[in-house]
Amino acid sequence: MTPGQEFRPITDQELKRTSVYAIAIDSWSGKRNWAEKAEQSNEWPRL
Repeated sequence: MTPGQEFRPITDQELKRTSVYAIAIDSWSGKRNWAEKAEQSNEWPRL
C-alpha cells in the first residue's frame, strides 16, 4: 500500500502515541469439530 494513495500518511504526533507489544505464547489449546460426529446447526454455514 502506498501512503497518500490507499491511505493518508501517519503524522509524527500519531506515531508518538503508538505502542507495539510482543506477546510470547507459552501454550495453545483448542477444540476441533468433526462434522460427522457432531450435531450441526443449520444457522451456521458449513465450511
